[in-house]
Amino acid sequence: MNKKKIEIRYLDNWPPTEGGAHARGSFFPRGGEGRVDKVEPLNGKQVIFSGEFDGHRVMYHFFATDEKIAAKVHAVVSENLGKTVAEIGALEMEVEAKAAGR
Repeated sequence: MNKKKIEIRYLDNWPPTEGGAHARGSFFPRGGEGRVDKVEPLNGKQVIFSGEFDGHRVMYHFFATDEKIAAKVHAVVSENLGKTVAEIGALEMEVEAKAAGR
């Protein structure tokens, strides 16, 4: 297989969608400024992680194109707790060339 290294931010569906319960007037992080502090167990092609922003919990849902990509993203996020979503997006991982996305 032809493999290449790419920054996570170039994967399809990155950045992950943000969500969570918030009070009226709360702000969601923009531009990947939320800091990641917890990763949920891997669930197929879905990687769920969370962090805190402006005193509120924020959930992130990344939907990978396949389970191999999901497992690699899950590993990278797990190894980089404390970094922002943007910082994680700038990290490299090896993927099959066809899975590289955009």
